[in-house]
Amino acid sequence: MATSIDKMVPRQVQVAVGLDHVWASLRLSLRPADLGLESWQRWDRDGDGALSAAEKQALGAELRDRETEFLSLAVDGQAVRLVDASFRWEAEAAGPHPLDAAVLLRVEARQALKLEVGLHRYVLYDKPALAEGIVPIRFSLARGLLLGEVAGARAERRSPRRLEAVVSNRSPGVWGTFERAAQP
Repeated sequence: MATSIDKMVPRQVQVAVGLDHVWASLRLSLRPADLGLESWQRWDRDGDGALSAAEKQALGAELRDRETEFLSLAVDGQAVRLVDASFRWEAEAAGPHPLDAAVLLRVEARQALKLEVGLHRYVLYDKPALAEGIVPIRFSLARGLLLGEVAGARAERRSPRRLEAVVSNRSPGVWGTFERAAQP
């Protein structure tokens, strides 16, 4: 039986580097079966058959922790912390969430970063849960920053400031350089 694309690609990562910060976003789409569960019942503390806002908060925190376990982002050796990152539910319907429905969660972190003029290094790493799984990563740079070398996982330059990469268990990282040009 073939593995569904949703199971192979349960998350997508976006990283944007500005002149004074790094922003990272992880978008998750998971069904209980993706975690080997029949439903989200374990988080249904009041037993009403659906997830309330507080129950979804507990589920979201656990999913964030689970899905960021191997995700690592660094610029000039400074890691962007996603462990305690904020998260929000996307495409939320009004009312409680059914216990068998997929969840769509976005985890976001922003970290101050001072980029001097010159060459800088980045590393993007993630390890998919499934052996045949992949994680698409988009790496974007602000005006005044230009991509340099790219190595590691399958990656394609989409512009002088944007890189699209796909990491897998066989090739879990992409790294390289970018440059901040001198101010005119």
